Amino acid sequence: PNRIVIASGSPGGMYYDLAGKISDRMKTGSGREPTVTATSGSVENLKHLLDKHADVALMQESSVRGDQVAVVAPLFFEPIHILVPKESTIQQVEDLKGQAVVLGSKDSGTRQVALKLLKHYGLSDKDLTPVDSDWNTIGNDGPKLPMFAVIKAEQPGITELLSSGAYRLMSIADAPKMTLAEPMFRLYQFPSGSYRGHVTEPVSSLATPALLVVRRDASSRLVEECLKAIYESKGLADGLIAKEMAAEWQGLAYHPAARRYFESLPSD
Repeated sequence: PNRIVIASGSPGGMYYDLAGKISDRMKTGSGREPTVTATSGSVENLKHLLDKHADVALMQESSVRGDQVAVVAPLFFEPIHILVPKESTIQQVEDLKGQAVVLGSKDSGTRQVALKLLKHYGLSDKDLTPVDSDWNTIGNDGPKLPMFAVIKAEQPGITELLSSGAYRLMSIADAPKMTLAEPMFRLYQFPSGSYRGHVTEPVSSLATPALLVVRRDASSRLVEECLKAIYESKGLADGLIAKEMAAEWQGLAYHPAARRYFESLPSD
C-alpha cells in the first residue's frame, strides 16, 4: 500500500517525535505517504500492528514476544528510572510494598517493565496502590510519589525532577540476576555526574531496547524503506544504536529483509 501508518506514542513524547522523523524521511525517499498515529505506548502499538491498523511500530522489547513481530532495527536503550521522594525511607524495590506508585499508563511499555521488575522481587500491583499515570504527567504541586520511567537517559524532564531536590534515583539491587531471568534486560549504570551532576554516585539499573518492528508478513520493500530512513543520513536520534552494532543483535528475530541488510554490511 502507498499509505503507511506508524504507531508511535503520546504527542510530544520521544516515540512520537522519532516516528515523525522516520515518516518525513520515508516520505522524501520513497514517495509514499506515511502517517503517524499517536498512542499510549508499546502495548497499544502492538495491538494496532497485529490488528493491521498500523504497518510499523515503535515499542520496547520487554512488551512483545518474538512470535508476534519481526524487528526492523534496535534503536536505542531505555534505562529504568526508579524515582523516589528524596527524603523517603525507600531504598530498594521491596520497600515499594504498600506505597502508591506511578507505574505508567496501562498500555505503556513502562507499565510492563515495572510489573516484570516487581514480580522479580516478589511483588505484584496488588501489593501496592498503582497510579495509572506517566511520570511526566504528575505535577510538581501534588504529593511526591515513587515513579517508574523507562526512557532514554538524560531526559530534560527527569533532570528537572532531580534538580528540584524532591526526587532521587534508586538503584536496583542484584540487577545481574534480573538479566538472567529476563533476557530482554541489559545491565545499565547511571554514572556519577549524570543528569547535570544531580546523580552524585553511580546508580545500578537495567535497560531495555526500543525497537522498530513490523508484522512478520510485512513486505521486504517496507522494511528496506524503514532501514533507509533510519541509517541513510545521520541525525535521526542521539544515542542511536549504530548499524554495525545492530548487525550483532542477539534479541528478537529480524525480519528477513532486515537480516539481509545487516549481513551485507562490510565486516571489519
